[in-house]
Amino acid sequence: MTLRRGLNEAGICCHIPSYKGMLTPAHKECRLGFALEHLPHDENYWRNIIFTDEKVFQSVAAPARQCWWRPNTRYQENHIHHRAMSGSVAVSFWGWMLGYGPGDLV
Repeated sequence: MTLRRGLNEAGICCHIPSYKGMLTPAHKECRLGFALEHLPHDENYWRNIIFTDEKVFQSVAAPARQCWWRPNTRYQENHIHHRAMSGSVAVSFWGWMLGYGPGDLV
């Protein structure tokens, strides 16, 4: 049996890590506070909230890295590769949606 097969059978699979910017402990505390503050709201409340996100496509891609993790642990801190890039050409897209459907993509 290979090491890779043994890890797969144990439920630990090889994946490309998630990439995101560095969050300070203060950022994490603020996000948790927001989540706990809005936890009691029902589905009707959330249908009227605008959710927004952006995606940046860059001309220079870092080489793909791999890491091993168990299912449902992708966003644990030790499975995320933090990076800061500069000097590349980037195109940003922004979009939004409500509980009733998607909005514009800009």
